[in-house]
Amino acid sequence: SQGWRRFTWKNIMAGSFHPLLFPPENNMHISGRVLANNGKPVMGGKVTLFSSSGDIFLRDTLTDNEGRFDFNNLFFHDSTKFAVQAKNVKDRKNVEIQLNALPPQMVTNSKNAATIEVNVNNSMNAYLKNSRNQFDELRRYGMVNRSITLAEVKIFDKKPQVKNSTNLNGAGNADQIITAKDLENATDLSLHIEGHVAGIKVEDGKFYLLRYFTMPMLIVLDGMHVDMEYLRSINPRDIEAIEVLKSGANIGIYGKFGGGGVLVITTKQGGENLTYHNYAPGILSYMPKGFYKVREFYSPNYDDPKTNTKIADLRSTIYWNPHILTDKSGKASVEFFNADGAGSYVAILEGITAEGKLGRAIYRYRVN
Repeated sequence: SQGWRRFTWKNIMAGSFHPLLFPPENNMHISGRVLANNGKPVMGGKVTLFSSSGDIFLRDTLTDNEGRFDFNNLFFHDSTKFAVQAKNVKDRKNVEIQLNALPPQMVTNSKNAATIEVNVNNSMNAYLKNSRNQFDELRRYGMVNRSITLAEVKIFDKKPQVKNSTNLNGAGNADQIITAKDLENATDLSLHIEGHVAGIKVEDGKFYLLRYFTMPMLIVLDGMHVDMEYLRSINPRDIEAIEVLKSGANIGIYGKFGGGGVLVITTKQGGENLTYHNYAPGILSYMPKGFYKVREFYSPNYDDPKTNTKIADLRSTIYWNPHILTDKSGKASVEFFNADGAGSYVAILEGITAEGKLGRAIYRYRVN
């Protein structure tokens, strides 16, 4: 085989290593540089980090001789949105902030997407039938809205192309498109959308389609999911296009998240770094990836008198627990209610020991 060329084993064994260009990330931090209008670093400039939503943050620091700053040892969740503000030593905001951030993965169409017609394996028939029975049972008790499936209607039209669009249906494939020219005289983005798109209403700080009023619209800005509060910080003149997805044919590709409709917004800077946006001197908005908030798997508690026992329990997935610890003897126990459907149930256990050894087991039991 080919010999090692990147390093010498003797040096490695002697403890002589090459300097690390990229140190290991032991915690979350936000860093960058502050530059003057002439491109020179701002020394001793004041940088303030504060959150506009989500976890509460307020920190400040000073830039070094190269104009660099670093907010270290941060702890925040995904819902946290930051604003970074910088001033020079004379307390002026006419500076440029450059964050050390990599652009996120762009959302594009997958060439490996499933075909429209899928042959379901016979082993899935029982699962699908049970899921349909569960839906019918919930609808019978008014837990879900009744809907009518219409026959397929094909409409052929030439859609305008949108540069740098992240529309999963393809650029321009939308029920309505608001262009940059339409936004030339707009002062408030949310009011303009509500006034120029039929069937959209703003309620409690969210967009709603009148026919799907139980679920707010999904807002996608340059491939990122944002809320209306974030839109208020954007100048309408910085928008390249807004693609409005209302029909089932267009929102279907977004799954359950797009069930209430989708607004795909593309900025004029959509081809650049998509993680942060700088719309005014000395301040920028930043949406880094934080810690994910843990959600508890739903499992009905029939010991609770508030639980409606008249509704048939037709769950297909009965129980899930991501963190079961065994005792000193290697044993652990869990409790859960089975569903009302009789038949064979499958339990899958997967785990890892403190030494990194993997374990997996599958067993079946029957409910009469």
